[in-house]
Amino acid sequence: MREDRKKVPDRLPENGPEGQRYGYDQNYEYKVSGSYTGRQVYDPNSNQFLDEFMPTGFELMNRQPGWIFKPTDRYDSKRITLIPR
Repeated sequence: MREDRKKVPDRLPENGPEGQRYGYDQNYEYKVSGSYTGRQVYDPNSNQFLDEFMPTGFELMNRQPGWIFKPTDRYDSKRITLIPR
């Protein structure tokens, strides 16, 4: 995400006080608004060039949304998604 106009909600120091540190909102669910800029940018975390997104707003939807994948889900190289076994 391009953050020069709007920062992501947890863009805070890593050594700040409890509840006010970078990543404090891990597993929070947000509704994100914005648009793609039309540029491709390099993402060192994935080693890929991706479409650049410019956020204009973040709305907190849920502080405890549950699992994206269940703890019992297992990776299957022959399938696109994780499935429970």
